[in-house]
Amino acid sequence: MSNTTEEAPCWPTPEAPHRSTELSFRAKTAVTAVYGGLFLFGVLGNLLVLRVTWILKRGTCIQKSVCYHVTSMACSDLLILSVGIPVELYSIIWHPFPWSMGDVGCKGFYFLWEICSYATVFNILAFSLERYLAACHPLRAKAMSRGRSKRLVALVWLLSLVCGAPALFAMGVEDALSPFRDFGDPRPPVLVCTNIPSQEGTFKALVCTSFVLYLGVLLSVGVTCQQMVRSLLRWHPDSVSVRCLDGSFQRLPKFGEAGRAGARRQNVLMLGCIVGVLAVCWVPFQSRRLMTVLRGKSHWTEDYYRSYITLQPIANAFYYLSSSVNPLLYNATSRQFRRVFSRLVHYDSFTSFSGSAVRRRDSPSPCGVLITPTAGATDPGKPKGRLVTHTTNQIVMNCADIDIITASFVPEGGEEINATGFNYQNEDEKVTLSFPSALQKGSGTLKIDFVGELNDKMKGFYRSKYAIPSGEIRYAANVIDRKPCPDDENLSEVKFARTPIMSTYLVAFVVGEYDYVETKSSDGVIVRVYTPIGKGEQGRFALEVAAKTLPFYKDYFNVPYPLPKIDLIAIADFAAGAMENWGLVTYRETALLIDPKNSCSSSRQWVALVVGHELAHQWFGNLVTMEWWTHLWLNEGFASWIEYLCVDHCFPEYDIWTQFVSADYTRALDLDALDNSHPIEVNVGHPSEVDEIFDAISYSKGASVIRMLHDYIGDEDFRKGMNAYLLKFQNKNASTEDLWDCLEQFSGKPIAAVMNSWTKQMGFPIILVEQEQQGDDRVLKLSQKKFCASGPYSGDECHKWMVPISICTSDAPTCIKMNVLLDCAEVTITVKNVAPDQWVKINPGTVGFYRIQYSSTMLESLIPGIRDLTLLPVDRLGLQNDLFSLARAGMISTVEVLKVMEAFVNEPNYTVWSDLSCNLGILSTLLANNDYHEEIQEFIRDLFTPIGQKLGWDTKPGEGHLDALLRGLVLGKLGKAGHKPTLEEARRRFREHVDGKQILPADLRSPVYLTVLKHGDSATLDTMLKLHKQADMQEERNRIERVLGAIAAPDLIQKVLSFALSEEVRPQDTVSVIGGVAGSSKHGRKAAWKFLSVDGFAVEKMAAEVKSFFESHPAPAAERTIQQCCENILLNAAWLKRDSELIHEYLLQRKAPPAAKV
Repeated sequence: MSNTTEEAPCWPTPEAPHRSTELSFRAKTAVTAVYGGLFLFGVLGNLLVLRVTWILKRGTCIQKSVCYHVTSMACSDLLILSVGIPVELYSIIWHPFPWSMGDVGCKGFYFLWEICSYATVFNILAFSLERYLAACHPLRAKAMSRGRSKRLVALVWLLSLVCGAPALFAMGVEDALSPFRDFGDPRPPVLVCTNIPSQEGTFKALVCTSFVLYLGVLLSVGVTCQQMVRSLLRWHPDSVSVRCLDGSFQRLPKFGEAGRAGARRQNVLMLGCIVGVLAVCWVPFQSRRLMTVLRGKSHWTEDYYRSYITLQPIANAFYYLSSSVNPLLYNATSRQFRRVFSRLVHYDSFTSFSGSAVRRRDSPSPCGVLITPTAGATDPGKPKGRLVTHTTNQIVMNCADIDIITASFVPEGGEEINATGFNYQNEDEKVTLSFPSALQKGSGTLKIDFVGELNDKMKGFYRSKYAIPSGEIRYAANVIDRKPCPDDENLSEVKFARTPIMSTYLVAFVVGEYDYVETKSSDGVIVRVYTPIGKGEQGRFALEVAAKTLPFYKDYFNVPYPLPKIDLIAIADFAAGAMENWGLVTYRETALLIDPKNSCSSSRQWVALVVGHELAHQWFGNLVTMEWWTHLWLNEGFASWIEYLCVDHCFPEYDIWTQFVSADYTRALDLDALDNSHPIEVNVGHPSEVDEIFDAISYSKGASVIRMLHDYIGDEDFRKGMNAYLLKFQNKNASTEDLWDCLEQFSGKPIAAVMNSWTKQMGFPIILVEQEQQGDDRVLKLSQKKFCASGPYSGDECHKWMVPISICTSDAPTCIKMNVLLDCAEVTITVKNVAPDQWVKINPGTVGFYRIQYSSTMLESLIPGIRDLTLLPVDRLGLQNDLFSLARAGMISTVEVLKVMEAFVNEPNYTVWSDLSCNLGILSTLLANNDYHEEIQEFIRDLFTPIGQKLGWDTKPGEGHLDALLRGLVLGKLGKAGHKPTLEEARRRFREHVDGKQILPADLRSPVYLTVLKHGDSATLDTMLKLHKQADMQEERNRIERVLGAIAAPDLIQKVLSFALSEEVRPQDTVSVIGGVAGSSKHGRKAAWKFLSVDGFAVEKMAAEVKSFFESHPAPAAERTIQQCCENILLNAAWLKRDSELIHEYLLQRKAPPAAKV
C-alpha cells in the first residue's frame, strides 16, 4: 500500500530513456512546494499530537484506549511523511534516473511504506471497533482487561508487517533499457525502482489486497459509526429513569453522564472525520495503484502512461495530505485536545488542563512560605519557589480565597521580572500570572506576596475558637493580641525542617496553644497527641492506638514509616472527620479524644478506626500518592479497608469485621443500587467534582471490593503485592492499574480483568441461586444480573461482572467447600457430598460484593440456621439485609422479610441487632405517613423485648465491649418505640443524672436522652439544652445534638432547628442536629425541609420540590447527592404504595386472637 511510484513502469525511448518520465522544472518546483508544506505541517502537527496525548493520558483526561490508537496513527503518519516525502523528492522527483539507493534500499523503502499504510487502515479499523464496544456495550468493554488496547495496537503493527512483506519480493531495481537492449549494447544501465516483472502475481495480490481492505474498512467503520450514533440517540441526556407510584417512570438528572456522553460523541465525530478524510484522500491513490494491475506493462499505451504520470503527483499529494491533516481533525473534534494543543503551539508549557484542573508540567524545587497570622484580619504570605521552567510568558497556579499583591520571577543569574497581571478564575480556583516577556527555560525563583483572610469557614488557613479550663476564649492559628506589633523584638520566625517529596494537599500547620502526651512506638517513631489545654490525658487512648498501629503497618507492608515523628492533633472546628497530612494528622475532637469516665464504648471504637485509617494513609496515599483524583478510591477505599484489619489486630474483642458488613458493606450496596450512583473510578476535571467523589462509593464500596480482592488473592500474596507496589512507587504517583500489576505479579491471577469489572462500571450484580439434589450431590444453578433499587433490571446493556463466589454447607459453616469465578451470565456447578437435609450458603462471610436471591426452598432451609445460630453472625446479617433490599426493590414482599425477622428473637450478636434496628427504622419511617404507624412500633417492641430483658440496665460481670454496645442499642430502640417499662426507667435515671445523684454511665446516655426526649415536653428539652451548655466534652455535646430531633411537639421542633444555627453548635455539627430532626418523624421531616428551603419524604411531590429548589439554588459539590435524595424519595413512594396494605394486614393478623387468624 505504498504511496509513491513503485509500480510506475518506465516508458523510455532508446534515445532518451529518462526524459519521457521526468517532470518539467516548473512541475518539480510546484510539487516540491506542496510536499514541503505538507511535510512541515504534518511532521510538526503529529509530533505535537504525541505530546498532547501523553499529557492528557497522564491526567486521565483521555481514555487510554483512545490514547494508544491516536499515538499509533500519529507514529504511522510521521513515518509516512518523514521518510516518504524526502525520499520521493530526491529519488523520484528531482533525480529519478538512476535509482541511487540500491536494491536493498528499494525493497526496504517500499516495505516500510506498505507497513505504515496498512497500519493506518488497521488502526482506524481497530479504533472504530473499540469505540463501538465502548459506546454500545460500555460495561462489557470496561470489564475487559486493561491491556486490551495495547495488545490490539501491537496486533495492528504485526498484521501490517505480515501484509507488507510481499513488497520485499514484488519490488526491486530494474534496468529501464532492458526492453530495448541488443546483445552487446554498450550503454550503461538506467536503474529504476519498480515492480519486478517476474513477481507480477505477487505485486497484483499486494495491490488488490490493499484495495479490498480499504473498501472493507470504509464499510465496517461506516456500520459501527451508525450503531454508535443510534446508541447515542437512544441515550437520554442528563437523566435516569426512576419508577413512580403509578408504575410509570420519571426522568431525573444524572450527574456526570452528560460529560461521558459528550466524550462518546467526540470519539464518534473524530472517527467519522478520520474515515472521511481517508475515503476522499485515498481515492486517487488507490485509483493510480489499480492502473498498474489492470494492464500489464507490455499493454500500456502512451495515453495510458501519460494519464498515470499526470495522476501520480496528485494522488501522492492527497495521500500525504491524509497524514498531515489528522492533527487538525483531533483538534476540531476534541475540546480538551484543542486546549492543550493550543498551549503547546503558543509555547505556554507551564501547565496543561483537564477541564479546570491544573496539571504540573514543570519540576518545582523545594519552596519556602512565610506566613504572618493576624486574628480576624488579613494574613500576609510570601512564598518562594524554585522552578525549572519551559519558555512561557504565563504561569497558571491553583489559588483560592487569596489576593496577590506582587509576583515576580528571578531567573538564575538574571534580573527580576515583575508580573504585570493576575487573572483570577475563581470558579476553577486558578490564577494566571502574566509577565511582560517570556520566561526562558532554566532555573529561577518565583516570589509571590499575597494576603488572605484568616476566616472561620474551616477552609484553607482558618481560625478555630476554643475555651481553656478557666473559661477564657482563645483561638488556634492566630495571635490573641490584635494590636500591630511589627517591631516587637520578641516576635520571631518559626522554621520547620524540609518536607520530603509530597503532594501539596498533604501540607498542614497549626498555630496555637496545646497540651500533648508523648510516647515512642516499638519501631522508634516519636508519637505525640496534641489536645486542648487541660485535656492532655484525653489523648492517652489515641496515643496507645497510634503506637500500636505504626508497627502493625510497618510489619504488614514490610516498609517502615518514612518520617522520624508523627503528630496527631485535635482541632475544635474541623470540617472533615480527620485529614492524613504527612507527619501532622488533624482530627475532630470526637475522633481523637477519649475521657475514661465520660466516653462511651462506641467512641473508643470510632477513635481506634479513625486513627487506623489516617495512619494507613501515611503509606497508602502519602508515601505513594494517587496519580489523579480519578484514583481517589485507591487512597480512601484501601484505608477504609485496612483500618478494620488494624483494629482487629489491636482489639480482637471488637468483632470489627462483622461490624464492617453493617457499617460499610451494606451502606455501599444501598448507594450503588441507585441509578444516580457512579463507578468507583470516575474522571474528575473540576474542583467541585473532587468534593463529590468523597462519598460512600469511594470509601465504603472501595473498601468492600478490596476486602473481596484480599479474600480472592489470599493474605500472603496480597501482602507481597502491596510491598512491591509501595517500594516501586514510593515518593511517586501511581494509578489503579499499577496496583493491579503488582498484585497480578505475585498472585498469578487475572486481577486487572476481575477488578476492572468492579471499579470501572457502576453497580453490582444480584446472584440468583437455584438448587437440585442429585444423589449425594447438590447441583446449583448460578446466574448474575444487575441489581437495581428500582426493581429488576430491564435495560438493553448486558452487564457482567467477574464474581468470586464461595460456598459453604451446614455441616461446616466456617469452611469454604467450593470456590468459583463466575465470569459469564450463568453457570451450573455441582457441590459434592451434600445431604438432602443440609443447607447450602452462598458467599459465606458476606465477602463478595453482591446481593443474593435464593429459590424459595433454599431460603426455607436457611431459616432454621438463623434460629439455632448455626449460620455465622455475619451470614445471618447478610441474609436478612439481602432480603430487606429485595423487598424495597419490589422483588419479594416486605411481609416475607418481617416473617424472617421474627426468627431473630434469640439473636445474641450486637452487629446483627444493629442491622435489624437500622432496617426496621427505615420501615418505621416509611410507615409514618400512614395511620398504622403504631403497629410497626408494636412489632419492634415484641422483637426487641426478650433481648432487652436479658441484658437489663446494668453491666454484669464478664461483659465486654460488644455487650455495652448491644445494651445501648436495644434500650434506645425500645424507648423510642414506646416500651413503657423502658420509658419509666429511663425517666427515673435521667432525673437522678440531672440532679447529680447518680451520673449515667456513658454507654447509657444516648438511649436515655433519646427516650426522654421522644416522649418529653418543653421542660425536658430545656433541661437537655442546659446539659449541652454545661458539657465540657465535645463528645457529650455531640451526643445531645444527635438526639434533640427526637422531640415530638411541632413548636419544640422549630426551637431545635433554630438551635442548630446558634453559636452553641459548632459549624461542622449543624447538619447533625437538622438531620436528627429530619430522621425523627413525619412532622420533623416536613419542618426540616421547610426550614432549609426558607418558606414528608415518601411522596412524589416532595421529590419535585427538592429538585426544583436545588435547580434554583445550585450546589455543585452536592449535585449527585441531591439527585440520590430525589431518587430515594421516589423509591420510597413506590415501595409504600406497593406493600403498605400487605404490611398492614400482616401486622393486624399478628395482633388478632389465635382463633381469628387464618
